[in-house]
Amino acid sequence: MQQILLIQSAFSALVVLFEIPSGYFSDVVGRKLTMIAGCALSCAGFALYSFAEGFWGFFIAEMTLGCAISFISGTDSAIVYDSLLALGKQSEYSKFEGRLMSIGNTSEGIASIIGGLLAAISLRMPFYVETGILLFTIPLAMMLTEPPRTRLDTSKGNFHTVWEIVVYAMHGHSELKWLIVYSSIVNASTLTMVWFIQPYLKLAGLPIWWFGVALVNRHFTDISTR
Repeated sequence: MQQILLIQSAFSALVVLFEIPSGYFSDVVGRKLTMIAGCALSCAGFALYSFAEGFWGFFIAEMTLGCAISFISGTDSAIVYDSLLALGKQSEYSKFEGRLMSIGNTSEGIASIIGGLLAAISLRMPFYVETGILLFTIPLAMMLTEPPRTRLDTSKGNFHTVWEIVVYAMHGHSELKWLIVYSSIVNASTLTMVWFIQPYLKLAGLPIWWFGVALVNRHFTDISTR
């Protein structure tokens, strides 16, 4: 359990550290290319997990997934908003984002049940299936249309521009700063539940194929608290 928490802590730290640089990458290089990179890293992360052995094997796989999430997180919402802005429908963004969250949450619940059943066959099986599914997201990302966007001024240098963004987010805009802090606390709290629930279910003697059903209940409880 100590090793699990070390890996998950490193994963969370990496996501936090890469959140703004990856957003900067998305603004400068483009939403589409950032999504392609995120999908490719996601596929690579689960492929590594499929064959990983020992602490460092799992650590490398989890770090790869951390980079993937950093690239995708925010970029997916940005590409939706920029596309709607180009179509003059930016006022409908909340509706579309709500639909995406609803579809994502429902899919996660269904996948949790299927994942538990696959784990009963083999603990590696969910990773094999996830790798295959994520492989198809790469060509899907390639089919995206890059929406027009306002490009960042990078004349002062990349590092300096990223630093200015960080300072603005954490010091120059009070409301944004506290929203980031609040979001971090909420997400950290829910992730703690995720990390500890499976060892608890194991200690409770629940068969592994029931884990998915129990996690679905946790998942929808999490949604209701948010």
